[in-house]
Order: sequence, then structure tokens, then C-alpha cells
Amino acid sequence: MADLVDPRVLAALAAELQDPAAAVTIARLYRENLERRVARLDTACGQEDLETAMDVTLSLKVTSATVGALALRSCAQRVEPSLAAGDWVSARSAAAAVRAATPATLGAIDALLGGPLLGAPLDRAPLAG
Repeated sequence: MADLVDPRVLAALAAELQDPAAAVTIARLYRENLERRVARLDTACGQEDLETAMDVTLSLKVTSATVGALALRSCAQRVEPSLAAGDWVSARSAAAAVRAATPATLGAIDALLGGPLLGAPLDRAPLAG
């Protein structure tokens, strides 16, 4: 799982925030929005919508890095140069790699949220708010 999602990244976020529940909330929100973001990337690349494709790519890179989804972050990083070059064939291919990495990433996030991190099962940690 560590090559898909590195739990140390989320643990470091919890320590930095001094709030494990906030880190859990961030991971849950990432998980809830991931498929929607990937679908937006596919659509934007299919329509050659540079602004949306770049926006979604940057969002995927940053949010994936935040929760430790390193494999998906790496896939998203490969989309950006193709977009910058206006190479839509390569951008669509790179976006397909993001899509392909999504199910395993979701599974790894689910396992992380259900497993021991920060001293308590994450799915039982109270939500911030």
C-alpha cells in the first residue's frame, strides 16, 4: 500500500495540524472527490479544454500529495507537460494512466481510513467541525 498511498504523509499532516480528525477529514474528502476529478480530467482532455484540464491536473497533484497518494500524484504530474505543449494525444494517454491508478488508490485510501493510524482506527475518529 505504501507505494500507492504513504500513510506517513497523512500522519505528518495530522501532526502538523495537531488534529488527527482534520487529517481524516481531508483524506475522506480526497476520497469522495477523486473519481469526480478524474472524470473532469477525462472530459477536459477529450474536449481539448486547456484551462479545465490544467486546473484539474494541478488539483490532483496537490491533493494527492497532501494525503500521500504518491502513485496518483506521479501520474497527474505526467499530464501537465503534455498540456503545456498542447499535445492532446499525450495528455489523453497520461489522463488514462490517472484513471487506471484511481481504483487502487481508492482501495488504499479505504484501507488507510479503516486501519490504525495516529493511534486509533481512522474510520472511528471524530470528524472535525
